Amino acid sequence: MIKFLRNFSASLTALFVFFVFLPFFMLSFLSAVFMAANTSELSPGKISGGGVFVLDLSLPIGERVEDENSLAAAIEGLSSTSVYNAVQIIRDASCDRRVKAILIRGSVDESGAGLAAIAELREAVCEACESLPVYAYLENPSLRDYFIATAASEIILNPFSEFEFKGISTSAPYFGNAFKKYGIDAQIVRAGKHKSFGDIFTKSKMDGADKEILKSVVGGIWECIISKISESRNLTPEFLREFADSKAICSAEEAKKLNLVDKLMYDDELIDMLAQKYGSEGDSFKQVFVDSFPAASRAGNIAIVYMSGDIVEADISPSVISSERYVGILRKLRSDSSIKGVVLRIDSGGGSAYASEVIRREVELLAKEKPVVASFSSVAASGAYWIATAADNIFLMPETITGSIGVFSIAFSVEKFAGGYGVDFDGVKTSPFADIGTLTRPMGERELALTGKMVREVYDRFVDLVCKSRKISPAELAEIADGRIFDGATAVRLNLADGFGTLDEVVAALMEKCECDGVKEYPKIDRFKEFMKSFSAAEPFAKSVPPKLKAYLDSIKSLSAYSDKRGIYARIPFDIALK
Repeated sequence: MIKFLRNFSASLTALFVFFVFLPFFMLSFLSAVFMAANTSELSPGKISGGGVFVLDLSLPIGERVEDENSLAAAIEGLSSTSVYNAVQIIRDASCDRRVKAILIRGSVDESGAGLAAIAELREAVCEACESLPVYAYLENPSLRDYFIATAASEIILNPFSEFEFKGISTSAPYFGNAFKKYGIDAQIVRAGKHKSFGDIFTKSKMDGADKEILKSVVGGIWECIISKISESRNLTPEFLREFADSKAICSAEEAKKLNLVDKLMYDDELIDMLAQKYGSEGDSFKQVFVDSFPAASRAGNIAIVYMSGDIVEADISPSVISSERYVGILRKLRSDSSIKGVVLRIDSGGGSAYASEVIRREVELLAKEKPVVASFSSVAASGAYWIATAADNIFLMPETITGSIGVFSIAFSVEKFAGGYGVDFDGVKTSPFADIGTLTRPMGERELALTGKMVREVYDRFVDLVCKSRKISPAELAEIADGRIFDGATAVRLNLADGFGTLDEVVAALMEKCECDGVKEYPKIDRFKEFMKSFSAAEPFAKSVPPKLKAYLDSIKSLSAYSDKRGIYARIPFDIALK
């Protein structure tokens, strides 16, 4: 009876609290709706009278805006934009006679857009410089910040800032010793000599040959960055390499002397300079921010389908490429007569082989009805490349990481771990393979042989798709289809891609081919779900984690994507984040 009364009292209290706070919740909800509705269509008329267009790189810039009218964003006062929208806005601003100059400031979030996407933004800035002055103001700039800034007409550095140009790097956590210590076994079956994903679970460091391949890819991207900066700043590649190798960091004054930047100014001095040049009375000037421009049109005949994250079957999150969600999107586009062409914008290291094939099949069916072009962002490898084999063409950036044509299977066993706590497993089965892949014990030789056969069949399917798509003979592909990754320039040379092109260029070319205009972006994110997500206990923690620690936590979090029913994956060895 006491237990009943306690439960009844708790339920009554919960109901009371719910109804007391319901009006406040509804008020917040309606306020958010009102705010979102009133900020979604900002008029370019705000810049009447002229002004300086401000591109704040601190604004979250990703592959897509998850929800431009997000209730959570409205309540928190946040704003964000996609790479495509940012490029369009820069172009619109540079062509608008009311805009007198462009100012780039702020710092790019390392966990946001990758280097290839940053390169796309940089190209838009280069193009803008042909129409009007572009100023870049830097404060303790990262390589990404400086990479974009070098496209500007003039680079201004805070005099108290440090200047760094130290190269790029990537790393991954290796769990081999930890798994051994705690009694967790990982059994890996691979197809592809350099398909080394499982090494992070069985070793304590990177294999020598794989490290050389990764070093070559990262080195190729680094040389591409050096080449572009060298051309913009009229500095020799040798000088830039020497600076990165011997100095890496210097004072603002030295950076100016070395022609790495043009001027040194504090923020107030920058404002005074712009006010004198572009202010109506010499003491003020109109600032027009990126979110004051309307986003890309949502009414058009070209669909951009954003595919970002791990490839999985179940629709567990907006940040994954789930076959459950994307099959529906692609089928809808196939039957939508208003859509004349489709661009697949891919930023993924792969994932489930089964989910990759399911999505690829829908892309194949779609391509029979209308043109489909793949645009690779910073990473589009393994399962992501598998999907792209059904597209008519593949375009990427020199800074893109792609390839990784190979598959693997992974199985974990906690038998030793559980045994350490006195827990044993026992049971019955009707046939030898009834519990293959169970966590309670390692696989035996026969099970490993069967898994190897399945992996080989999936790998052969992958290779066949690439051969047919890229018109490469099996003998030629055998030279490169061993799981290794490539930078964009190498991929084009090996005929794994058709050429270089930004997302903006790919969309423009498809519009011209289809004789239509305007874009629609997919998938559409549920606004209310995003709003409710902001109440999650994990959200405040995630936002407070330092970027460098977040990179390692994300690596561990990504393990949740390994839920393929067959346990066979087409994925790069680890998430390659170049910093």
